[in-house]
Amino acid sequence: MRKLVICLVLVGVPALCFAYLAIPRVGGLNTTNPAEGLPTAIYANPAAMGLINVNDLFFDLTPTYFLASFKRAGEDSDTGEPYEHAGFGSLIPIPFLGAVFKPLDWLRAGAAFYAPFGRTANWPEDGPQRYQLAELEIMDLVFSAAASLRVAPSLWIGGAIEPRYEIFQSTRSIDFADFVPAMAEGMLGVKIPEDLIPPLQPEWEGRLSFESGGFAIGWSCGVLVIPIHWINLGLTYHAPVNVKTEGNFELTVPDEPLSLFGIMYFPGGVQQMLKDLEKVEAPSVLRGSGEFKYNLPQSVAFGLSVGPVKKWRFLAQAAWIDWSIYDHIEAKLDPDNSDLDLPEDMIVTKNVPAWLVGFVLTREHLQRNLLGFGVNYETDSIPAKYAAAYNINSNKLDFMGFYRWQVWPKTALGFGASYAYWAHKESKNSEIDRAGAAEGAYNVNVFRLGINVDMAF
Repeated sequence: MRKLVICLVLVGVPALCFAYLAIPRVGGLNTTNPAEGLPTAIYANPAAMGLINVNDLFFDLTPTYFLASFKRAGEDSDTGEPYEHAGFGSLIPIPFLGAVFKPLDWLRAGAAFYAPFGRTANWPEDGPQRYQLAELEIMDLVFSAAASLRVAPSLWIGGAIEPRYEIFQSTRSIDFADFVPAMAEGMLGVKIPEDLIPPLQPEWEGRLSFESGGFAIGWSCGVLVIPIHWINLGLTYHAPVNVKTEGNFELTVPDEPLSLFGIMYFPGGVQQMLKDLEKVEAPSVLRGSGEFKYNLPQSVAFGLSVGPVKKWRFLAQAAWIDWSIYDHIEAKLDPDNSDLDLPEDMIVTKNVPAWLVGFVLTREHLQRNLLGFGVNYETDSIPAKYAAAYNINSNKLDFMGFYRWQVWPKTALGFGASYAYWAHKESKNSEIDRAGAAEGAYNVNVFRLGINVDMAF
């Protein structure tokens, strides 16, 4: 029985593999270097607000189109044909709204709202990936309050408190046949092969959905050094965020007739099997409350800004994102309409740290207008053995171009576009379950269009 309930908790894991949360940089294009003097410094490096010498309001919207496809290896057990590609496209509007105030020459204060992590997915309900993920919405909505203090003529320090609200909704199929070896072992006292029953049999297929949310607190701190008036050096630390979401779950228990070991027949399907073998009353739809605990990653980022020199400015950045701190999930499901006991359990994940490096080159154009381009490179944070359609991530190159138009003396408009190339990646068996942990390959394309308004007041 213990192994059975652990399996039921495990089925919620795939949609919580957070390393797939690779979406646009906060504030869109060319705005998150820790040595850059824009209100996005509230996120990128609170100390860099010291570069802003006026009261400043900044709004950015970067609609991002995320296109993903998954080709599962092997053949469909029903038709004998190779699996077809499964894919989806989702449009994610990424907002940033922030303001920086200059009450004193040596003090800056700022406040902002933004969404640094998130993803939506809508895979085919009957696609070969459905045991990994069908639908997903996960968002990290942050309000940040920041301050920056000049402690020496060329040195600023800053920090921010970041209350946030986390949203997690997910739907996927599960294969109840995965639980049979645990039940059989409990009945017979001997280890049973995991492939005792072929995967992907419709009479064993159920569906699990979650809806949850919760508040959390994060914080960041940073330093800005200006050794020469045309060189800025910035360093930022973002602390890990302890997240707890609470909500509801719904688990559909199949009731199609099935046989077990060729000697047991259950006209009432999995529902009857659980009742007869585990003494558990399982309605066709199991409903209740769910709770999940996990950590968002800590990170360290360094930024360099040189210029302007003959109208040119060069910016470079490097960041270390410690996804390995997200090494487990504490999960708890509590049914309301069944006596099935699902104790709290800890599920190990396999993320590793990622690195991001990049540069941006800009040139003044027609007085105060700016024209620029840049490239970012980010490493993979999920070993291939644990990658699948639910936790898409890979090494990636992000190409961007932008134009900043000084419309009026105190108002500028920014326009930009970028394309992220994700390296082709073969996924291996992720050891979540037989049906959902398929081998295969995926392809990802990400397109962004951004517009922002920067106003001094």
